[in-house]
Amino acid sequence: MNETTKLKALPLSMCKVLYFLFPIPVALLALSLMSMYMKYYDIGVNSGANNGFLVFIVGPVLLIVLFITAATSLYLANRCHKPLWLGMLFGNVLVFIIGIGAFIIQAQSYSDYPTEKPQNMTLFLKYYVNELGGMQ
Repeated sequence: MNETTKLKALPLSMCKVLYFLFPIPVALLALSLMSMYMKYYDIGVNSGANNGFLVFIVGPVLLIVLFITAATSLYLANRCHKPLWLGMLFGNVLVFIIGIGAFIIQAQSYSDYPTEKPQNMTLFLKYYVNELGGMQ
């Protein structure tokens, strides 16, 4: 009986570790989108200042918010006696929504910024995908 508990506990603990590592790539994706958005529409002072602001101010705050979201969803799943996988699934979805929501809020805050290009999210996402494809 003790061996079965250990066999079940190991994959579960590995899943918890991966669960709490998930906010890092989500934050990197959101910061990448924000940086490319500022570059595409030529927003801000210059690229170094924009990226410095994103890395040193926005990045840590976003990571803290995403980790708190992950921990809270796992806590609520345990408290409500729901299966642990349900809490992890709910937490991952919330972390992703909050990460992408941070980018959307940032993009909306620059909607009145005077630019030469029309501020269209579809055009920006095409540019973003093309830039990522060019990195290979």
